[in-house]
Amino acid sequence: MNDLMPPDDLLDTLYSATTDFSQWSRFMEGFANQFDATAASFDKIKIGDQDKIGDQDARFSAVYGLNPDDLDLMMEQHVEDPRDEFVHQFLEKPLLTHECASEAEWKKSGMYRNIFIPMCLEYFIVVMLPLENEVFAVFSVYRPPGAVPFGEYERSQFGNFIPHLKRAVHLQEQFLKVERERWGALAVLDELPIGVIVVDLQTRVQFSNQLASKLMEDKNGLHLRHNELWANQHNGSTELRGLVRDCVKDQAPRVVLLERDGSKKPLQVRINALGESSGQVFVGEFRQMAVIYVTDPDRPQETHSELLQRLFGLTPTEAKLTAQLVLGHSLDEASEILGVAKSTSRTHLLSIFSKTSTNRQADLIKAVVTSPLWVTNP
Repeated sequence: MNDLMPPDDLLDTLYSATTDFSQWSRFMEGFANQFDATAASFDKIKIGDQDKIGDQDARFSAVYGLNPDDLDLMMEQHVEDPRDEFVHQFLEKPLLTHECASEAEWKKSGMYRNIFIPMCLEYFIVVMLPLENEVFAVFSVYRPPGAVPFGEYERSQFGNFIPHLKRAVHLQEQFLKVERERWGALAVLDELPIGVIVVDLQTRVQFSNQLASKLMEDKNGLHLRHNELWANQHNGSTELRGLVRDCVKDQAPRVVLLERDGSKKPLQVRINALGESSGQVFVGEFRQMAVIYVTDPDRPQETHSELLQRLFGLTPTEAKLTAQLVLGHSLDEASEILGVAKSTSRTHLLSIFSKTSTNRQADLIKAVVTSPLWVTNP
């Protein structure tokens, strides 16, 4: 250790770890080596009431020279750890072994006897960094029995890492927040019963939800060619490209029907701009985008009878009848499918009207298709 300042290559690894979690193990190894330590740990924890370890949803950890389970064992010995009080008192300041207790007190503690001895650890430097909502990042390095105890040189060296450690953990928190929001949004889009495709001005696809991806994969009216969105009909592709450009240019929605092979019903397409009104979208460089919504009229829109029962207070038979009507069947056709008399279906329909506050089939279907039941992609 010839320099108190963290080496650039190690800091590069640290900041890489904020978005590539596999890099944490590499950083922890370099971190330990920087202090001539045989082990190092990083544990992100949430502290609950009465200074006890609480909800572990925020937990994230990385180790070198230790088993990941060893951190859990340390957590179990939390109440018998004489370091705990001092770590809290000196937030963001490195704490050395001899500063938390006398040697005799430290070696009598449950943490030392039950954790340090079995793991062949003796000396440590530890720092606790506050984040948000009672979440803390705890970094430690360890030396074994018989090694030279950590001293002021190592404390200064460790202190020079702290601004970088804190910044890296904050960056990771921000990245995780963005990822949670992103994956939440993707999950919602994949549940929609319509296709969603985001394209640039050249109709290069930037994103597509599950249903849209299936349409393109099956070449069901739309398909991908060199990552560009094409209609199955050449004139449809030309029209689609023109509508995307016009939509982005004047920020006004466009609609188009795209003919398909083997189906009399074309795809129903709406194009909306993602430009000035929604803010520019950054994907490698600033480019204006459009979102294309696609509905397949041939695709059956299924409604779960059990959910209809719960939402509108219907009986099982009433829910099944409602589902058939929503699928486009007439009352007589629904009666035949369900194997009930037409007169019985009419009686059920009157009860359904009462429970759904409607008085005709068109209003009933509207009540169902505008309900949350219609949002799910079966």
